[in-house]
Amino acid sequence: MAKKRGVQNHEAEKLTLKNGLTFEAGGTEVEIVVDQQLATVYLDTYESSSINLLDPTLLEFEYMQQMTAAIDAFMPGRPLEALHLGGAACALPLAWHHLRPGSKQTVVELNEQLSTAMRELFDLPRAPHLKIREGEAFQELQTMRPERFDVLVRDVFTGAHTPTPLRTLEFYQKAHEVLRPGGLLLVNCVHGGGGDDARNDLSAALAVFSHVSTITEGRIFTGGRRGNVVIVAYKPADPDEDVALKWSELQRLIRRLPLTPRFFSKKDSAHWARNAPILKLR
Repeated sequence: MAKKRGVQNHEAEKLTLKNGLTFEAGGTEVEIVVDQQLATVYLDTYESSSINLLDPTLLEFEYMQQMTAAIDAFMPGRPLEALHLGGAACALPLAWHHLRPGSKQTVVELNEQLSTAMRELFDLPRAPHLKIREGEAFQELQTMRPERFDVLVRDVFTGAHTPTPLRTLEFYQKAHEVLRPGGLLLVNCVHGGGGDDARNDLSAALAVFSHVSTITEGRIFTGGRRGNVVIVAYKPADPDEDVALKWSELQRLIRRLPLTPRFFSKKDSAHWARNAPILKLR
């Protein structure tokens, strides 16, 4: 999608949002396509973020709609403290900023120049509402104190792949540690078609979290079609919590989405991932 024509040097001049804007940020080629109120950001030709300029709560990407349904099911109607591993244009944090006033969100983004450009173009909220922290996602996660966040989102890609450390047992163990009781881990995987195998992630999540489900298209889950798989892992507030009611509410909410995905229970998810090895750092 991105081309080498007329690439602006982001540091050389102020950026103005427009259709076809192309520039380089920290070694990444960025192209922005504006179609009416929708601005879509491409990084090195890969579709990365999409923001509705008139109403940023209207999320274009289906997996972001599904993640938002998850927070509404498990922690409705209150401000959140969220950690997002992977930022780009911060479409999901921006939506949650408006949907959950008073929330405090931290985004970890490796490319500082990209983050600066996205703030400039999309007028993102400032800290403490939205703090962008430069760094490698797995390493930054290790510095987080236990039980700090309500929600942790993993949405990190290099091309079509998530860096291996973020797919390991050690990642899921640390994610569980930094979540408060009653917290959610939301993982975006791209499965199949030469990308990663989401079943490795699912095996690791199931080894750490007692409550796990999967949201995706049925053809991805059963037929190997390439696409997004969202893993939802919950850390109960207490041992006696009736988690089944929350899963039922999540199913109800995703049925109301513009494109209805399939919900797969822990049992179905475990069956799908039954032969997938758990990735480990050592």
